[in-house]
Amino acid sequence: MQANSLLARLHRKDFEHRRRHRTGIGGSGAIQTDLNGGSLSVTINPVNDAPVLDLDLSGAGTGWTTTFTENGAAVRIADTDIRITDPDSTMMTGATITLTNAKAGDVLAIAGLPTGITASIVGNVVTLSGSASLANYQTAIRAITFSNTTDNPDTTPRAITRCCPRRAWAISV
Repeated sequence: MQANSLLARLHRKDFEHRRRHRTGIGGSGAIQTDLNGGSLSVTINPVNDAPVLDLDLSGAGTGWTTTFTENGAAVRIADTDIRITDPDSTMMTGATITLTNAKAGDVLAIAGLPTGITASIVGNVVTLSGSASLANYQTAIRAITFSNTTDNPDTTPRAITRCCPRRAWAISV
């Protein structure tokens, strides 16, 4: 009786899972049972959940805004408490950071990368590569800076888009 009760609950969960899958929520899977043979087979097809980036964990929302002052030091494009979370993995393989509305004299730079991550800068795009932990990618993104080399920089807010293998994020400078 107890085994039949367990199988009934599993069938209800399978039905609920299949119903959710048809509506676009969740992944897919199947449960097969053989009451006479006493066996149970469970197949789970996981969903690839996107990582989440919070550029300022202590601030409201997930964004980050900073101010660059003419002739001043470069500013970081993320706060010190940046956080990347991914329910599927503790590792990343790359990220792309793009200054989408660059103005004359705008510069993205990076220094002090953690082990396992390399960077290349081409125009207004920083590409981070290498298999490394989420924590190391947080450090790498935090090491990226924005500056402007002109004596009279355009005051238009800049949009910096960050894209990681399964997710895109945007901030303003």
